[in-house]
Amino acid sequence: RRKLKVEWNEASAAKDDWAATSAQSLKLADSEGAEIVAERGEIANTFTEAAHQLNSVYQYAFVSHAQLEPQVCVARMTAEGGCELWPPSQTPQRAQKNVANVAAIAQRLGRPVKLQWMREDDMTHDFVRAGGTIGLRGAIDNQGRASAWQQHFVTFTRDGQKPVLGGDLRAQEDFSQLIPHFRYTRTQLPWGSPTGFWRAPGASVFAFPLQSFLHELSVAAGRDHLEFLLEILGEPRWLTPGNRNTLHTGRAAGVLKLAAEKSGWNTALPKGRARGLAFYFSHTAHVAEVAEVSVSDDKAITVHSVTVVCDVGPIVNLSGAESQCQGSVIDGLSAMLDQKLDYRNGRVQQTNFDRYRLLRMGLDPRIDVHFIESDFAPSGLGEPALPPVAPAVCNAVFSASGQRIRRLPISDEGYRFTKG
Repeated sequence: RRKLKVEWNEASAAKDDWAATSAQSLKLADSEGAEIVAERGEIANTFTEAAHQLNSVYQYAFVSHAQLEPQVCVARMTAEGGCELWPPSQTPQRAQKNVANVAAIAQRLGRPVKLQWMREDDMTHDFVRAGGTIGLRGAIDNQGRASAWQQHFVTFTRDGQKPVLGGDLRAQEDFSQLIPHFRYTRTQLPWGSPTGFWRAPGASVFAFPLQSFLHELSVAAGRDHLEFLLEILGEPRWLTPGNRNTLHTGRAAGVLKLAAEKSGWNTALPKGRARGLAFYFSHTAHVAEVAEVSVSDDKAITVHSVTVVCDVGPIVNLSGAESQCQGSVIDGLSAMLDQKLDYRNGRVQQTNFDRYRLLRMGLDPRIDVHFIESDFAPSGLGEPALPPVAPAVCNAVFSASGQRIRRLPISDEGYRFTKG
């Protein structure tokens, strides 16, 4: 195949450019969005009367799935006239057209057919995790409480109507909506390259800006972050009464408290070393994490430990549950450190692991996993322990160094991980 000389007609090909689009997104995020997604309370008056106001813009890049095994599929016609397939597909129902093509080739040849992608194929034709930008504005009242929250989400669209897959931030995504006065606007920019669901779809990136900005508010209020979050959660209740697919404030408070206890939240640490706390609700799981890190003057970060506490109901397989949480933390650290895809004229520039680096052994922290085995119906653990990692680490970095990270990957801000 490398000897083939192909002349492609690129007239209808995507011409996406991440550098230009990210710059445009940053400018837009500071203003009102093109459409109102959700609104409650008196935003304008609350900001006018606030004791403190904060404005921040967060951004995260497109990333690849980067699985270690490039895509492959084998098709074989059976003696009964059927077609037997071995594809590594999570959603085979979406691959029917391609499956039909492979089956037709196998039928014509009368023998098994194997399609093996090279790493470069995989990186340039992936359905990637969508990038995005969020402008955030918050208010603190005279009692040090969060009184107003405003967000402008700049995302992408293929059809001009709805966000791309993995790029839809729901109005009820995080418990920032529990703040009395809330406004969410959105702007959708055109994007032609394919996107899709990455591990913990949506939540894997939305947790970073939302939970980081909550920490910014608690710092501005001069409050302990755990205390600040618990106050926002309030009394135990479902966000939507009786709906287990929505956040339960009591379960959220439970994992936050236990994460603080197990990590030694209030114990003293040496100068340059600190803990960061973050929570996220995704895939019906309530997960809190505390990262303990140290930061040098030249932006070298050592992640010493991550404490994970989950409430997913009864645990059926403890070893499997622990492994899922540990793997999610490693995946989250790898993505936040150094992973991004740069599009130029529609082409992905990172086509192999020399320019798309994964976390190396030796940089992984100690990971302590704990479960609250509540009486709620059990839910999955393959994804929800990933979202809180980035904000927990970045909140700890701020507490240790006074430097706020608002862009992923953090290597774009000059940071790196080092061994403990």
